[in-house]
Amino acid sequence: MSMAEEQTTSPLDGGAGSLAKTATLGVFWSGASQLVTQTISFAVGIVIARLLYPEDFGILAMAAIFIELAGLVGDIGLSAAVIQRKQISQLQLSTCFWINLLIGVGLVAVSFLCSPFIARFFEKEIVGPVVAVSSFGFLLRGAGSVHRAILTRQLDFKKLAVPEIAAIVTYSVLVIPMALGGLSFWSVVIANLISAMVSTVVIWTFCTWRPAWQFDSRACRELMKFGVNVFGEQVLGYVNLNIDYLLIGKFLGAASLGVYTL
Repeated sequence: MSMAEEQTTSPLDGGAGSLAKTATLGVFWSGASQLVTQTISFAVGIVIARLLYPEDFGILAMAAIFIELAGLVGDIGLSAAVIQRKQISQLQLSTCFWINLLIGVGLVAVSFLCSPFIARFFEKEIVGPVVAVSSFGFLLRGAGSVHRAILTRQLDFKKLAVPEIAAIVTYSVLVIPMALGGLSFWSVVIANLISAMVSTVVIWTFCTWRPAWQFDSRACRELMKFGVNVFGEQVLGYVNLNIDYLLIGKFLGAASLGVYTL
């Protein structure tokens, strides 16, 4: 069997007993990861709230409205399609990987082009550069999205927990000193980018799969049939969760949005 035909299977193929054991361990590691990351995030958030001004948080929230929407476009449900399939080939995984990278490059370009208009919409010039710089996270996260999907379909939440914890620890170690050094909201932007890079490096270390120099349009269409439906649902959820931030940022300003965000 060639590399292009090799099939990556899911834990369902191991039988009910194997699946139950794997799922139980997955719940444990997922819960442990959530506990650690949320505790650290909460503690660091309190410190940062004392170091930054409400307007700083408002600027970050304005930029996040666009970045989160673009992030949905960046995945277009492909990760969900990888997880959903019982069997998936090396060719399909590699195709998904290169699509994610191409979309990441495109989103960086679009972010730079749109940043002046976003700043004009919120009547806050600094929002434009924040959007542009933050957009590099699309490339960093896109490089590891297939690896995360593979570990998720294998229910290997132990390996998924490590990059998440590594990312939040990296963020925490960097953001507080930078905020103390006077970088204000840029400390959050820079710390987020570096933590995303660390997360991707770690997940590449724990997931042995590597992309091949392969791309197939048919494999792309197969994955996107499922992914587009998931993407539509995600967009509706995004609108529901972010419409209040958009309206407050537009009509009440950065300081009010910063208070509302916290």
